Amino acid sequence: MLTRRQLIAGAGAGGAALLTTGCGPVRPPLRTFTYSVATKGAIRTSLDEFIRNAGATLSARQGWALGGSVAYRRVPSGGDFTLWLCEARLVPSFSSVCSSLYSCRVGRDVVINQDRWISGTSTWPLGLDEYRHYVVNHEVGHWLGLSHWASPGPGRLCPVMFQQSKGITDGSLYNTWPLADERRAVASRFGVPIWP
Repeated sequence: MLTRRQLIAGAGAGGAALLTTGCGPVRPPLRTFTYSVATKGAIRTSLDEFIRNAGATLSARQGWALGGSVAYRRVPSGGDFTLWLCEARLVPSFSSVCSSLYSCRVGRDVVINQDRWISGTSTWPLGLDEYRHYVVNHEVGHWLGLSHWASPGPGRLCPVMFQQSKGITDGSLYNTWPLADERRAVASRFGVPIWP
């Protein structure tokens, strides 16, 4: 096992750059998904910030990284999926099911609506940074094979796969990260454990 210091120094297998939080030995991931980043239309926000934020979301242990058993590695082109930062009016160009008001996932294209990236939605109460984590988690969750989940009811955290961008009206609580059941569904689908 490699230590955190060795990983930061780039001592990963095959020179792979691996990131971790915390201290002590780190297990290599059991499954790695690759993704590229692309833009469509006139981009008026920092692409570097988008790349950093999305990368942090994808590598977060409490998210779809499943405690580190899954890794997401950005590649220059291609990859398992493409993460798009897209001008709002062009989001529907990916599919007629997509709207210029929201983000969307179509096949291997995970499309983040630039307007939502810049300002979130009027109903989102947790701040822009949390919205950005939420929208990446939600759309990548679709790419991972999850559909929309139902609201759990008053006083309970909403699944990240609930359409929270459109607002919550039943007293459920806004939530940025996948719930345990959502993480279990992805772990089962890809045959990997959820590490603590």
